[in-house]
Amino acid sequence: MHNTHHDDLKSSKDFLEFMMAGAVSKTVASCIAYPHEVARTRLREEGNKYNTFFQTLHTVWKEEGRAGLYRGLATQLVRQIPNTAIMMATYEGVVYVLTRRFNNKSNEFYDF
Repeated sequence: MHNTHHDDLKSSKDFLEFMMAGAVSKTVASCIAYPHEVARTRLREEGNKYNTFFQTLHTVWKEEGRAGLYRGLATQLVRQIPNTAIMMATYEGVVYVLTRRFNNKSNEFYDF
């Protein structure tokens, strides 16, 4: 019979996997949502070239192409991916420590 107490032990590999999951999810989300950030930034500029959200997206696409909608994405990814990876691993680590400390039976930590 397996000792379930040792089956739930986490290793550094598990936390690296959590970090990778956070990094991949942040990359995908940023690539999908980045044109929205570009439009928001352009709408805050002085002048009357950009008036509405969709008009701004259309103008940027027409004048600058796809590259205009993703200008600055690499910089944001370099800044955000490590932050998200560390945050994900830290969250999972805290949940793991608290669960092991306060819950010796089952995984009732998540039950409300």
